[in-house]
Parts: sequence; structure tokens; C-alpha cells
Amino acid sequence: MFNQIEDLSYRLKQDIRQYNNHLTPISVFNSSSIINPNELDQSFMYSLLLKEIILDMPFDNETKKEYVEFCRIQYAGNDMQMKKIDEFEENYQPLLSIQWYTKACFIYWTLNKALRNQDTEIIIKMGFFLRDLHYQIKQLHSKMKSHDHLRVFRGQGVSLTEFEKIKNSKGGLLSFNSFLSTSTDEHVGDMFADSARQNPDLIGIKFKIEIDFSISTQPFASIKEFSSFEENEILFSMHTVFRIVDIQEIENRLWQIDLIVTSDDDPHLTNLTKYIRNEIDGSTALHRMGHLMIKLGKFDKAEEFYNKLLNQTSDNNYEAIAHLNHQLGIIKQEKGDLSDALTFFSKTSEIMQQNLSANHPDLSILYYHIGLTYQRLGKHPDALSYYEKSLKIERKSLSSDDPKLATTYCNIGLLYNDMGEYAMALSYYEKVLEIQQKSLPLYHPYLSTTYHNIALAHYGMGNYSEALSYYKKALEIQNKSLPTDHFLQATTYCNIASTLNAMGKYSEAFDYHKKTLEIELKSLSSNHPGLAITYCTIGFSYHEMGQYSLAITNYEKAIEIQKKSLPSNHLDLANTYNHIGLTYEQIGEYSKALSYYEMALDIQRRSPSSNSQLQATTFNNIGSVYASIQKYSNSLYYYKEALKIRLSSLPSNHSCLSSTYNNIGLVYTDMGKYKKALSNYEKAIKIQQKSLASDHPLLAITYNNIGLVHQKMEEYSKALAYYNKTFEIQQKYLSPDHPYIAITLGNIASVQKSLGYSSIF
Repeated sequence: MFNQIEDLSYRLKQDIRQYNNHLTPISVFNSSSIINPNELDQSFMYSLLLKEIILDMPFDNETKKEYVEFCRIQYAGNDMQMKKIDEFEENYQPLLSIQWYTKACFIYWTLNKALRNQDTEIIIKMGFFLRDLHYQIKQLHSKMKSHDHLRVFRGQGVSLTEFEKIKNSKGGLLSFNSFLSTSTDEHVGDMFADSARQNPDLIGIKFKIEIDFSISTQPFASIKEFSSFEENEILFSMHTVFRIVDIQEIENRLWQIDLIVTSDDDPHLTNLTKYIRNEIDGSTALHRMGHLMIKLGKFDKAEEFYNKLLNQTSDNNYEAIAHLNHQLGIIKQEKGDLSDALTFFSKTSEIMQQNLSANHPDLSILYYHIGLTYQRLGKHPDALSYYEKSLKIERKSLSSDDPKLATTYCNIGLLYNDMGEYAMALSYYEKVLEIQQKSLPLYHPYLSTTYHNIALAHYGMGNYSEALSYYKKALEIQNKSLPTDHFLQATTYCNIASTLNAMGKYSEAFDYHKKTLEIELKSLSSNHPGLAITYCTIGFSYHEMGQYSLAITNYEKAIEIQKKSLPSNHLDLANTYNHIGLTYEQIGEYSKALSYYEMALDIQRRSPSSNSQLQATTFNNIGSVYASIQKYSNSLYYYKEALKIRLSSLPSNHSCLSSTYNNIGLVYTDMGKYKKALSNYEKAIKIQQKSLASDHPLLAITYNNIGLVHQKMEEYSKALAYYNKTFEIQQKYLSPDHPYIAITLGNIASVQKSLGYSSIF
């Protein structure tokens, strides 16, 4: 029982402090990651970059006001914290930063939570305070030069996984990704370490840290005179790096780890920081911050920084204006605002063409991004034209194995992939891989992108096992080179799920869908468009499994998010409407299906980012509904509209053309016009045999359709030959209990009966 309110308050503060100690994030670099920076803990890399930029950024009183307003919203209804926020607003000065940090109040809580969760937006909001705290520690550190040596202690709990990583990294480096509280009193370290063992999920660790003042230049200081706790506290600035000297077990689930503070000229640490700084370039801190936000996928924040810079830039500084417009174009491109992206790129192009030579490398980069935007708009000839302009400049100015060439080859490969020319796509990806394997470390993130693209090409060619193999190579690299739960990992999980679906491995696919969803629910807001795409892909999986009500449930979750987060004419909405239409069509609710297809078509006609290929897909779907309700003339009209668009904008051997010919053939089959049906199927086969592997699943569909026509024409031997071809392909890709195999076996049995054979199935 506590006899004094002050005692209770102090104990509560200690409990909160102890809880935060156990949550302090640690980065560990073993010998391999020290030698190979690409194996670094990426949370350390990106948070160190953020810290370095913040320390160099200009802050004014407006920044503090914005943070105060943020805190008022966060702590609304908490009278005690609201009083402290008022006091902070009125009295805060940089020299009071340590005093405020050591109070058990909103400052300490929000900063540590933001650093722990790598909440970039809050860290930037608190940038002024983070900088003030760092520099006050640095100032106090300069007064400690009379010391030769200091030993400090820290106790905290770590998870078993984290502990194993530390235990296997003796001789490596370790960093706490926050401001680090230690004590010269060993008893304080013992107390915190021992208390961690009360939690069965934690290992108690006592860190014993040796500081040699003759070699250590990393800032730390005694804050005994400022602290609210009588702990003889020594506070290190964030990201102080230590070397792991020894690890000893004290007793069950309690260990001592001996550390020494590294010096600035530690060769391994120097290599790490040099590598990390090279990741982000820019003439000012704001430029570097914008670049970092793009790299982290924080596009709204990046846009905010670049707009601020654009407003501050003189009209005469053409080079800076061109650069900022270019960066804003990239941001719009990444956000899917493609027409706005082209507007920014157009401004950049106008300035560059007036001030640079025709073969200037900056023009090559610009042409590349314009090509990428046209590619995303589905304007393939324009995209290819700009990629070739970019490639022409690069070949004049770069060596044949320069990584920049790999980037352009990569996008030309993606373009051919979009055009359905998968073999051409693969040839460009192989050029990319050849360059990257010469110039990049084994686990560089760019290699994961290339493996991902190779997987896409194999998927398009129907080589699903190859696709799966390359997706898993991509994932292995992402797990080693990206922060935990990065959105690119979610993308790869999603694509693995789609590949497994195509192979008929639905339950395994769902495991990957769950992983995708887990990452996105942690890292995205509840109304983020990316979450809607995941619900849409899960819906499609349920559709393929024949669980149509669950498919519609997930599509409706997607629609709910998209209506809240996207403009009413956004193409993602049209895509989801198309999926819902497909499901209603599958269960025979044709009027509902038609209604959703018409909503999709309306959006596609209104969207500034739309392209004719998307409309062709919807025309195709509408044609399918009319075929199902036996309105064959209407069906043929929409199929032929789709064909007209595709013939005018796609290569002559694109798989979408073969699908359209197949659909037209099906209508003619239902109308009893078998010769016209066969004519269209033969056009489909001709395209597929040129562009696809001989055992591609799409060929199985066409063989089945031809077999059906021959069966209806009572040409049973020909029908049997085509059904057998269908079955031969299906056996390679589908599980034995897949419904398509059952249908094919039924067709074979029916034809064999007509021929008077005994069924072999």
C-alpha cells in the first residue's frame, strides 16, 4: 500500500518507463551484414536516414504549433496532459528539451511510440524536438571530456527471436533505434533486466556498456540534474552504435551482454553510414526528405515537401524548377494520377529542352518516366517510343553494364508483358538480370524486382511452377532487404496467391492472401485503396473456388473502401464492378451482372486515366451476359466492339485477341453456325500457338471449344482428339479434383460412347 500520492505517482512513472524500456527497438548487424550493407536491418537504415535529415532541417515556431495542435487532438479529454501541452506551448525552449523528455508526459510517450513504430509522420512533426534533444545532449557531452572512461548499465526485455539474433552476432554491431537511457548504477540495470523476466515472452538482458572517451565521439550525457528519476542517468542520442563484445548467461532467462561504444572512424560503421547516405541525395535537407518519403512510399508527405520547395524557388532557377516538377510528376505517377503526372513531366520537358543538349542524361530519365506513365495509361506505342528515346541517350553515355540501362530494359520488358509478348518481355528481363548480377550484391532489392518480373512473364506464358519459383526468390530477397511488413512483400504474397489459384491450389493460396492482409491491416489505414485491391483478389479466389457468396462479400468490402477513398470515376472501382458482374453472371443473375458491367463502363468512359483496353474488357463481359441469355445479336455486337478495339491497339498475336475470337466462336456455336465458330477458334489457335507455350492453359480452353463443335457436328473422332489435347494440358496445371478436369473427362466419355468405345475413365 502506498502512503503518499507522490510515491504512487513515482511508481506509476517507473512502471511506464519500464514498459517503454522493454519496447525499445534494437537493430543488430552480424559480420555478414557489416560486410554487405544490403543485409542490414532496414529499419535501422531508414530511421538513421530520417534522423540525419531532420538534424539538418530548418524548423520554425510554426512547426511547434502544428505539433501542439496534433497533441491536443490526441489527448483530448485528458485534463492533466492538456495542461502540460499548454505549458509546453507557452514555455518550451530548446534548452529545456531534456527536462521535457524526462517528464512522464505526452512528449516522452509520443516520441518513443513514433520511434518504436517508425511512424514517419509523427517523427517529422516532432523533428524540432528531436533535433533540440540531440543537440542538447551533444552540448552536455562536450562538458564530460575530463573523463577517461565510463561504465553504464541498461536493463530491458527482448523477445526470444531478437535475443537469438543478438546471441549469433558476437563481434557485430548493435544499435537502439531511439534515445537510450542508461545508468551508472548497476543496481538500476539489474532491476529492469530482472523485471523483464516476469513476462514469459521476454528474455531479461542487462547491457554493460564500456565507454572510452579517447575514441568515442557519439553524443551522450549525464542528465542527473534534469531527470525526474534518481537513477544517475546517462542519455545517449538515438542510433548510437555499439559493438557486441561478450554474451554471458547469469541465470535462467537472464543474460548479460557486454558492449563498447564504437568510434566515428570504425571502418565497418563508416562503410555503413557512407552506404546509407548515398541512398538519398539532394541539395538541401528538404530535398533529401522528399526523396526519402518517395523511397518509403509516403507519397502525400513527399508531395507536401516538394510543393513547399517549389513555392520557395525563384522563377529564374530553371534547374531547380525542372527537378521539382519532375519529382512531383513521379509522385503523381505513383499515386495513379497519371494525367497530372504527364502535366508535370510536360513542364519539366519544356524547361529541359530549352536549356539542355539533346543527349543530356537528365532527358533520358525524364523520357523514361513519361514512357512509364503512357504504359500505365495503356498507350503502348507512345510508351515504347519514349523508352526508345531514353535508351538511345543511355547507350551513348553509359557502359553496357550500367544499372541505369537495366532500369530501361526492365520497363521495356514490362511493356512487352502488358502487350502479351511474354517471350520478348523475358528477353529484356534476362538483360536486366545479367547487368544486376554483375553490379549488385546478392540480396539487393532491385534483384527481387527482376525476379518478380520474370515470374510475371512465366505466369503470362502459363509456366506457373516457374513463376512460383521466381516469386519465392523475390520474396527471399525482400525479407532480407526491406523493413518488416513492407508493402512490396504484400504485393509478392498477393502474386504468389494468384499463381497458386491458377494452379488450382486454393487453400495454399489463401495462406498467402492472409499474409498480404496481415501486412496491409498493420501498415495501411482502414480505408486505404491497397486494402480494397487485396479484398478484390480474395474475392476472385472465392469465385474460382465456386464460393460465390463469399466472393461477393469480399468484393463489397473492396467497394466500401473504394467509395470512401477514391474519386467516383477511379478505374479501381470499375475493376471491382467488373468482378462483381462476373460473379453474378456465374450464378445466373444476369440482370445484376449487366448492371455492374454498365457501371464499370460508365466509369471507364469518365475516367481521365482510362484506356480503350479496359473498355474492351467490359464490352467482352457484356457480350458474355447477352450470350448467356441467348441474345446472340447483342452478344456479337459487344464482342465485335471489343475485337475492334483490340485489333487497333494490340499486337497481332496478343492473347486478348485469341480470347475474343474464342468468345465469338462460342456464340456461333450456340447459334448452330458451326463453320463460323470453327473459323474463329482457328484464329484463336493460330495466335495462341505463336505467342504461348504448347501446353499453356489457354490452349486447353480453345481445344475444348473446338472439340465441342466437332462433337455437335457429329465428327466424334476429331472431337475426341481435341478433348484429349485439353486433358493432357489440364493434367499438368490442375489438381486431380479440379472441376475443369471432371468436365473434360465427362466430354471424353460422352464422345467415346458415341463412337461405341468402352470408357477408360
